[in-house]
Amino acid sequence: MLLTGAAGRIGQAAATLEVAEREVRVNSIHPGNIDRRMISDIPMGLGGNEVQFALQVPARRLGIPENIARVVVFLASDESSYMN
Repeated sequence: MLLTGAAGRIGQAAATLEVAEREVRVNSIHPGNIDRRMISDIPMGLGGNEVQFALQVPARRLGIPENIARVVVFLASDESSYMN
């Protein structure tokens, strides 16, 4: 199941309750802005300033794909068995 935004967070809670007794974990990832070509390709006149995108994130920097990949690997592993 793929849900995004607020629907994803609400859907995650419902899915977690539905499958928890079957020992199925439900997790979701909600990253901030990621430093990808898509961001740098946005024209400056349309807000395509990487610094502006970074300022929208509490860490004040853009993430990189590897940041998200590490979380995905962790959540898919047995190391996260208590995470929901």
